[in-house]
Parts: sequence; structure tokens; C-alpha cells
Amino acid sequence: MADAEAPAPAPSQSPTPSPAPAGAGGDETPPGQRGVRYSLVLSIVAILLSIILRSYGASDIDLDTWEDSCPNDFQDECKAHSAVYRVSMATVLTFALQAVLILIEPTLFDQLWSLKSTAWALLVIAFFFTPGEVFDDTGYAWFARIGAFIFIVLQQIILLDLAYKWNALWVEWSGGEDAGNGWLIGLLVVSFILIGGSIGGFVVMFLYFTPCPSNEAVISIVMSLAVVSVVIQLSGENGSLLTSGVMTAYATFLCYSAITLNPRESCNPTLGGAGQNVSIILGMIITLASLTWTAYTASKRIPDALIGASSNYEQTSTLRAVVRGEKVNPTTTANYSDSDLTSTMRTMYLQVTLVFALVSMYGAMVLSNWATLSSDGETDNPRTGDVSLWMQATGAFIALLLYAWSLVAPIIFPDREFGY
Repeated sequence: MADAEAPAPAPSQSPTPSPAPAGAGGDETPPGQRGVRYSLVLSIVAILLSIILRSYGASDIDLDTWEDSCPNDFQDECKAHSAVYRVSMATVLTFALQAVLILIEPTLFDQLWSLKSTAWALLVIAFFFTPGEVFDDTGYAWFARIGAFIFIVLQQIILLDLAYKWNALWVEWSGGEDAGNGWLIGLLVVSFILIGGSIGGFVVMFLYFTPCPSNEAVISIVMSLAVVSVVIQLSGENGSLLTSGVMTAYATFLCYSAITLNPRESCNPTLGGAGQNVSIILGMIITLASLTWTAYTASKRIPDALIGASSNYEQTSTLRAVVRGEKVNPTTTANYSDSDLTSTMRTMYLQVTLVFALVSMYGAMVLSNWATLSSDGETDNPRTGDVSLWMQATGAFIALLLYAWSLVAPIIFPDREFGY
């Protein structure tokens, strides 16, 4: 009797995997790393281009689309600001495109960067020929001002996180057998420099920006909140002298930036002069520091969050290897169909993208003195200066109030965790 033929093996019914992000298929870059890096590079390139156009190129651009919306007495400064707005809006729209792609497929955060960078370049070129009304104080500038205000509050959280980690790191370094007290002394020195510099800043502001009701109110409120915050920190067990120094210095900078936007020459000796460049330089330094720290913390937190979100992490060794950036077999593909993992990935990528978009708006406001035009002690629109002044001042109030709350909250709610 003829042997029965063995049945043919059934074809594999494994589902088609979701597109694998960076890290799968032999790429050792963990998910989210490439997207964070390219977002940082795009933001820095946009800021540098804005500075170059603002300082050197805008006044030489002879296009009706740049001049039609500019007041006659403020042509050069108006065109310089317009250049900043055009680059900023192109950057924000590029990050908006990235957000849409993330909503469609989260792994696209790491992918299609040739498309994203090309879209940004084309938008910048197209905006050169777009009417100025789209970007001035009746258009994008107002939208960017609101986004910049939101970033002021967010930046306080970023700086507070940086200060807590900085303090913890130096305290840890001081605990070694041969470390001595050098790191602790360094913390005290840095803290006293920040607090001492803030005190000097308040003295200068009282000397040169008063008497003037609005300036006196802003300086007095910020200084009072700073003193209260430091007293709370010193009298309790939460926070540190370094965090108080960082937050006080940040609030002092916001206070100075606010009063230099006062549209009245009698209240503002820096109006239309070189004194406002101090605010711009300090603002750009803080912006770049926030950008760098945001990119660094995101690159650390995204892999940990993805590992924690995977419900079948222990059973998926490939996923573990990909998320940690370890080598994987090129013939294997990580399983990214886990709904919790996908949801976490989408949420974190959207948060990072939002931060970079807000940074672009804040950078535009710093470079344009919060969309105010001034020259030789005169301002084009005093109302704009008043609004910008109080938006900056409110940001300083909120920053110090949030810091004070971070010190008081663990005392009021001892059973809850408040991690930084």
C-alpha cells in the first residue's frame, strides 16, 4: 500500500506587524531618539536662521510683501521682526505636520525626516512672498505671543526639573570616599551667585525703571514672591538652595524682560536702545538651554516609558532589545501592536513635538521684543507694549507661585508623591 502523503504545512497566519520604528531591523537607535535629535536640529537651525535674517538680511530684502504692512518710521525693525515670524511660523507648521503624522502612525516621529525638512525649507521660501499681514501683530505674531506665554510657564517646569537633578547629582558626587566637600561647596557658591545676582538685578531695576506705577508693581510683586519662596524652602525639608537660586534668577530675568517692554520712555531707559539686547541675549541663552534639556530628558524618558507601557514586555525579548538600543536579529521584527505601547508612544511623541513648537514661538517673541516696534525712545503701538509687559510679568508671577506650591504641596498632602 502506498504511503500516505504528509499534508503540506499550513501557511503562516502571523499578522502583518505595524511599521517598526527606529531600532527594529538591525538599527540600534531606540524609538524616539532619532525624532528628538532631528527636532532639536531643526529648532536650532531655525533659530540661527532667524538671528541671521534679523541682524543682517532683512533690511536688504526689497519685496512689497515685506514692506506693505510696516510703518514708515519703523521699516527696518519691522522687516527684521517679519523675518523672524516667517521662519518661526514655518517651523511651527512643520511640527504641526509632524503631529498629524504621529496621530496617523506614532513611529513616523522617527521617520520621513527628509520630507519634514524639505517641507520646512519650502515653507520658509513660500513665506518670503506671503503678505506681511499674515505674520504681523494682527496675524501670527499674536498667536506666537500666546504660545510663548504658555512656554514661559512650561520653561519654569523644565528649569525646576533641571535644578533638582543638578542638585541631586552634585550631592551624590559629594558622597564618595575621596570626594570631600567640594561639590557641596560648589552648590553653595552657585546658589549664592544666582541669588546675589538676582538681588543686584532688583536693585538696578528699582534705580533705573522707577518711579513708574506699572514697573514698581511688577518689580515689587516678583521680589516679594521670590523672598517668600526662598523662606519657605529654607524653613522646610523640600527643595534646595540651588532650586531657589535658579527659580529666583529666572523670575528676575522675566521681570527685567517685562519692564523693558514698557512703551513709555520716562519709564523705560532701554526703549529702542541697546539695553533691550540684554533681554534678547539672555532669552536666547535660556531658550537654547531649555531646548537642550528637553531633548536630553525626552531621550531618557521615552525608552523607559515604552518599556513600562508594554503589557507583554517580559514575553517580547525583541521589543526589550529595541527599546534599550541593543542589537537585534535583522530577520526579526519587534511587535508594536500592543495598544498600551502604541498609545504611550503617541502621547509622548506629541508632547515632545508640542514643546518644540512652543519653543519656536517663544524664540520668535524673544527676538522681536514680544512683537513690539520701538526706535529712538518711541514705540509704534503703546498698547502692544503694555500687553507684552503684563504677559511677561504674569509669567514671572506664575513661575514663582508654582515653585512655592511645589514646596508647600508635599506638606499639605503628605500621602501623595511629588516627584521632580
